[in-house]
Amino acid sequence: MTRFDTEWVRQSMKTCAFLAKLHSLSRDDREIIEFALSWAPYGGATSADLLVAFGVHRDKFVELLRAALRPKSTDLDKLQDLKRNLDVSLQRAWNIDPAQTPSA
Repeated sequence: MTRFDTEWVRQSMKTCAFLAKLHSLSRDDREIIEFALSWAPYGGATSADLLVAFGVHRDKFVELLRAALRPKSTDLDKLQDLKRNLDVSLQRAWNIDPAQTPSA
């Protein structure tokens, strides 16, 4: 089972930066993912923190996060795998029901 500790956050942030460098993530997507990664060790952000940071409630943030990590048809297979792995890890860290907002 994955431990969402400092090292996991650091590695996941590097993965996010790599995806952004290869234009697989937009600036907005990266901001959402990095926020989610930073809150992962705590089980996700509070509704108040999400409202302040993004102006949305948890359900909407989860929808935005899942959309940001949805693989694009133009992504190389490796990039699609990286996105899927981050998505699965963040679902576990944030206690998100995978059926809540399915990746298309």
